[in-house]
Amino acid sequence: MIKKIFTSCLIIVAGFSAISQTTTWSVKFSNAIIGRYHPTINAMTNKGWEYSNGIILVGIEKVYKQTHTASYLNYIKAYVDAYVSSTGVVNSQITTRLGLDGLHPGLLCLFLYEQTGLSKYKLAAQHLRDTLMGPAFNYPKTPEGGYWHRNDAVNFKNAELLDGIYMAQPFLAKYGALFNDHAATDTAVNQAIMLYNHLYSNTTHLIKHAWDYDKNTYAWAVPSTGLSTEVWSRGIGWYTMALIEILRYLPRTHPKYNQLVTILGNLATGIKTYQDATSGLWFDIVDSPKTAKNNYIETSGSGMFIYTLRTAIDSGWLSSTSYLPVVNKAWTGYQAFIKTYSGSIGGYSGGPQITSFCPATGVLNNYSAYVAVRPVSVPTSGGTQHPHGYAATLMAASAMEFLPPQPVTTVRAGSSQEISVRERVKAVVYPGPFKNELHINVSFIKPGNVELLLKDYSGNTIKSMSLGYNNAGTHNYSIQTNIASGPYLLYIIHNNEIINIQKVIRMK
Repeated sequence: MIKKIFTSCLIIVAGFSAISQTTTWSVKFSNAIIGRYHPTINAMTNKGWEYSNGIILVGIEKVYKQTHTASYLNYIKAYVDAYVSSTGVVNSQITTRLGLDGLHPGLLCLFLYEQTGLSKYKLAAQHLRDTLMGPAFNYPKTPEGGYWHRNDAVNFKNAELLDGIYMAQPFLAKYGALFNDHAATDTAVNQAIMLYNHLYSNTTHLIKHAWDYDKNTYAWAVPSTGLSTEVWSRGIGWYTMALIEILRYLPRTHPKYNQLVTILGNLATGIKTYQDATSGLWFDIVDSPKTAKNNYIETSGSGMFIYTLRTAIDSGWLSSTSYLPVVNKAWTGYQAFIKTYSGSIGGYSGGPQITSFCPATGVLNNYSAYVAVRPVSVPTSGGTQHPHGYAATLMAASAMEFLPPQPVTTVRAGSSQEISVRERVKAVVYPGPFKNELHINVSFIKPGNVELLLKDYSGNTIKSMSLGYNNAGTHNYSIQTNIASGPYLLYIIHNNEIINIQKVIRMK
């Protein structure tokens, strides 16, 4: 039966490998970005250690995990190494100037630790974690415990933005999963829920951009509620992508796991409701009709919605019947906004350009102020090169152009019944590619006997490990093996049932 299951899964993987990756927007944009901005992405933004660079590189990371193109890994590493010393010291101003925006590149440190095993990346991530949670620095919070978006008592005192959830909480969630830091995990979950409870509307099933705890500090805050006035597309995009990443690393046994899935479903309802019937995308002010003055199709939020919906479908958090038509229509519409750039940047001529996205924007006072910020393209022939269009395109394309990292269905051992297995088990496998040791971090919702199988693409078992009876919860395993370089499939078997299959690469 295991051999039978392997054969069916091999067909899926082989079908993926037959696709020409060079024709995907994921690869075209990744190659163009590396060709245009060198030696690192900071040549584009000049923002240093900050989310503006991080969001593009996390997008390239998503593509790397599908293609294993060495230049993508090297490009990410070159950026991080420009700010992280050999001893893991982060050369930045995150605690004084950047606030949550300076935490986002921490995701790249965790990624590089997975890929290389170098302790400096773990130490850098620990430093960033402690910036928010450690005793050495008391990062400012509202009286109920919500993080200010920035450590700035003049402009951000007791102000919480949707953007900030994405900048910090996916990092804490992944940190918690990799290093069994339950406090980091719980912080990520609680911050996301806390802000949602303030911003969510049962009428639109959407969320406003920001909240002022004091309700009267800022011109954008409605005095009776403290809420900002508008439903901004990229704000929702930041938040929903954060939900995806938190859930990705959250054990199903966590007491608030189902609450986050419900939140995701509520927001997906609103996103579906306000999809533009003509373009398939969403407007800058999502809940205002296209007839509203100066509103426009906004591609950065739309790309983030595409990533959110498709990943949630693939992960079993949303119904494919209800949402696959939505996301497929959106992806078709999105590609109409990808053009060919006519100029040359950094010696790289032509290449793809994404149009019609909102440039860098803070919380604004009202509808007129939001739509007065007119859409831009990247790259552009002059002025500021805004990163948000690149980031959203990479995220959307990486979700739409590749098969999910795990099979959606498998077969129960001893029967021919097909069952859904996605999200029955959480599995983080690293590094990728690996050398002689492969680490597996797994969360089981039920106790049972566990076995790991490493197979080649002919179905031969290279390594078999029987791990005995394991309680529900999170467990760490490792496989040590000296095998030929190339692709393999790692099977996680629980109570004689294959519940997770991961493609892994053994490097030379």
